[in-house]
Amino acid sequence: MKIVYILKKGLKCYPPCLAQVLYLNDLGVEIEVYHGSESKAVIDILDKRGIKHFILKSDRENSNKIQSMFTLLKYTKEIKNIIKSINKDDILWFGNCESVLTIGKQLKGRKFVLSVLELYEANTIYGKFLTKHINSALAVLCCEKHRAEIMRVWYKMDKTPYVLPNKPYNNDNE
Repeated sequence: MKIVYILKKGLKCYPPCLAQVLYLNDLGVEIEVYHGSESKAVIDILDKRGIKHFILKSDRENSNKIQSMFTLLKYTKEIKNIIKSINKDDILWFGNCESVLTIGKQLKGRKFVLSVLELYEANTIYGKFLTKHINSALAVLCCEKHRAEIMRVWYKMDKTPYVLPNKPYNNDNE
């Protein structure tokens, strides 16, 4: 069993997600990362640690809403294919809500972890998704204790999300 970490954009854009990947690696967890385009510094860190990672073909800059829509469709198709290709026992770990939003049906029967980096009210598109899927998650993470309690109440969660602070991960060996 391994963790398949998925982030629609690059880890360079989400320091808490990079921290999660590095924590998992330091704990000796087998991890495979699918992410958007990356900085050389981030790629060097992943390569130095021997973390298997793949850059998503669907990540690109968009200049208008139509391009954004097509990029989202490409991402959805790409991630669905990745999910189909991995072992059912592997754990899917989504770095943020944007990374999981369009693939809800693919979660059925899968073990998955949700990292929720922001608070989303229940009437937003993210909030509706969370309301539907959050209690099916193996674990939910957020960045601070107060957000965890608010999420537990807003989404009528069975248990309080785990807290992993939104801080850069410092490893003196890097």
